[in-house]
Amino acid sequence: MSRHAFSLIELLLVIALIAMLAALLLPAVRVVRGSAHTAGCMNNLRQLGSAALTYAGDHRGILPSGAAGGHPGGATGGGRRSALSRA
Repeated sequence: MSRHAFSLIELLLVIALIAMLAALLLPAVRVVRGSAHTAGCMNNLRQLGSAALTYAGDHRGILPSGAAGGHPGGATGGGRRSALSRA
């Protein structure tokens, strides 16, 4: 039985091949991370909108302070009327 060892050329070739595959994979990973971040942000905005509408439904159509662009504790005294109360 003879033992066959890898030559230096074969080892360098395998390392170069792995490096090329990693270089092709990295941009795809960045795209996936970006779309995952976007999906997370969209979900957070959806939850904030749902919470504001639930609050308005429980408080005679008044949105929470700051939800409609108002200033918390401003001169208007808090929340603004939502579209629910105008209907």
